[in-house]
Amino acid sequence: MSVKDRKKWETILTKWTPFFIIACGLIGIVLGSFLAYFFQGEFPYDVFAGGLVATIILTIIQVIKQKRKKDNLPEADERVIHNVFRFFAYASHLSLAIYL
Repeated sequence: MSVKDRKKWETILTKWTPFFIIACGLIGIVLGSFLAYFFQGEFPYDVFAGGLVATIILTIIQVIKQKRKKDNLPEADERVIHNVFRFFAYASHLSLAIYL
């Protein structure tokens, strides 16, 4: 695989990966609803409707994010990622200290 092919696939995967994740979530909601129907005997319409609404909202947000992005700048650089990681580490340790 050449460098040119990798860059082409990188742009395609960057664009379509969030939609694939959203679609997999919807498939999981549908399968979970049908499993609940087979085991409990009644179809959970509220779970299915909530999952469908969440999928639509996430899809709209993702389309808006991709339409607004015009340049090749990343959403976050290394400093931001490091600071977010530290925040979550401190927050989790603090919450465990409070709960225990």
